[in-house]
Amino acid sequence: MIFWRIQLIFFGVLIILNTSCQDDYQKVGQIDVFTYDSPIVDILNDTIFLRDKRKIHIRGINSGGHKHLVLINHVETDTIGLDPGLSTLGLRRADELTRLWSNTPIRDFYISHYRRTYLSILPLSKSIDAEIFRYEPGDQNLFAELLLRDEPGTAFIVGHNETLPTLLEFLTQGRRISFDFKDNDYIIIASILDDVVSSLHKLKYLP
Repeated sequence: MIFWRIQLIFFGVLIILNTSCQDDYQKVGQIDVFTYDSPIVDILNDTIFLRDKRKIHIRGINSGGHKHLVLINHVETDTIGLDPGLSTLGLRRADELTRLWSNTPIRDFYISHYRRTYLSILPLSKSIDAEIFRYEPGDQNLFAELLLRDEPGTAFIVGHNETLPTLLEFLTQGRRISFDFKDNDYIIIASILDDVVSSLHKLKYLP
């Protein structure tokens, strides 16, 4: 009787561990998809350090020579006006983006025509002195092709929770990735190999 109880406990632990691993990783076609709930505390060389002590190595994210896209939702905004500026929390989050990514050789920034996307990366773009380009959210397919075929380096794309799902779908050739785009505190890193997305990392950052 005791033996069977031990066996049941053992299998129960295995199921829990397996479930927790599946929450962090899934395979969508040929794309490896990783999701982390623990926020980023630092990015050094090609390693992202999380609060729970985990380390994520993404080859070339800081050292260069590889192609990566960093997709974020714009930071929090005020509620005044048709094209509002940033709230106090949004300003803090923009500063946190600068702290985390100022050592990354970002090649280009891409923003929509809304002011909140520009203000989200303004401090970071000043610290890196990279060019800022505007894209048309209504032509996400063409934009995705441009990003996939671009030169090696890291590009930063600031979007909206209404447009990023469509852009990601075009980037992944129609695959539906189970990401929630409603929060402002996520970062999605798409690594590209031979003009195709090979892996996605979804991470959180806190202001």
